[in-house]
Amino acid sequence: MELTTESLCLGKQKNLCELSDYVSSADVMRSQQKLLISETPPATFKEVVLESNQSNSVATSSKTAINSKAKSTDSNTAPQASLNNVEGTLTQEPTTPATTNQNPQMARIQRDLNSPSATVRVRAMRALKNPNNAAYTNFDVPHEEQDIISVEERQPPPPPSIEELMRDIVVYVEVRTGEDNRSEGVKKVISQLGARVNHKLLRGTTHVIFKDGLLSTYKKAKNWNIPVVSILWVEACKNKRMICDPNEYPISNIDRYENPELYDKMKAIATLGGLQLNHCVNDHTTHVVSYEPRRTLNLLRGLIRGLWILDYKWVVDSLKAGCWLNEEEYELRVFSRAVEICRTERQAFGNTYKCELFTDLGAFYISSRCGPISKENLKELIELCGGKVVDHRKRAKYILGDPHKSLEDKVYVTPFWVLDSITQMQVMRQQKYSYASNQNQIMKTQPQLSQANDDAVVST
Repeated sequence: MELTTESLCLGKQKNLCELSDYVSSADVMRSQQKLLISETPPATFKEVVLESNQSNSVATSSKTAINSKAKSTDSNTAPQASLNNVEGTLTQEPTTPATTNQNPQMARIQRDLNSPSATVRVRAMRALKNPNNAAYTNFDVPHEEQDIISVEERQPPPPPSIEELMRDIVVYVEVRTGEDNRSEGVKKVISQLGARVNHKLLRGTTHVIFKDGLLSTYKKAKNWNIPVVSILWVEACKNKRMICDPNEYPISNIDRYENPELYDKMKAIATLGGLQLNHCVNDHTTHVVSYEPRRTLNLLRGLIRGLWILDYKWVVDSLKAGCWLNEEEYELRVFSRAVEICRTERQAFGNTYKCELFTDLGAFYISSRCGPISKENLKELIELCGGKVVDHRKRAKYILGDPHKSLEDKVYVTPFWVLDSITQMQVMRQQKYSYASNQNQIMKTQPQLSQANDDAVVST
């Protein structure tokens, strides 16, 4: 019995020694240090700096005591030595306090120390204890917390002067008022703004300032793709301190230069009285005069509204006769039989007439890949015919201009289905206009649409 008891006591002591060795090992102590760091309650920036300063003073004294004790006692165990080394490394690197005004990094750390997120606080405390080895950079901060505004954006450079903007502008001026040539005054103003002025229209010209000039000058500028602008363009560039869009400042009497042959005949309308010339169909338009039965936007707009669509010989013969002739003899029935049908319905119902071609078909969605007609013009034609255009394809029944069939319950057709249906004033069969593998062959068989408004529009 005594031997058994002694052996059990020795076994217990041996097991306890091994357990103490395992508990006081370096790996466990290191993990305990990590747990102590992560479980530290949130503190403010001032408290952390104060604690770091006090720990530095205590660390220096403890470090000397540990070194002297290590020299005198060599019989210490390895786990205790490793623990002393861990303590020495933790307190060896002091943190120097810095003001938040001088160091933006410390200001960011202070903000994160007061954050309600535990992850953000732990990251800030690690950066504060070891600022050199693990720099607190923007990569440690979530994307929504990063300061994405650069220094150049906070302090933008001063805007360029009008002389700097007009440095690369080369203009040719041709401005007339009746028989007076006002070009010299405009040249003086534009040269004071910093632009160069050519005395002849050359290919290096960037803008043509034009008013009641020669037709040959206008045609030459158009052939060379040089924008032709009015005098208002110069004032707009000066006031806005930028190079304005030339399309926003067209010249006056543009019909005189776009359609010179018809303009010479149509300018005599004032002698007959009652009508005036426009270049786009609107709600006040009554007649659309065309050179030939070619499908254009103005012609389709007039067809939907039930207007008179006439050949240009109507204007010529009326000028010869000295009065407006009967329109029925000059109606363009060759273009479509719907020309006469829509016009008679408009005369029967008056101003209450409205096309209802697409009213009962459901909603339309127009893809951005739509062609050859633009998305805005196609939307205008569909709405004039009583259709509804939506912005999302899931709410539409018909999808126009998109060959990729991503939704099975939708009808994918080309824009020519809409154009041909308006031309014939009846809903065409969709099989002919559906997208197939040989799409190019289908596009070739469809009649094209001219984007240019080549028709003369006459309003009351």
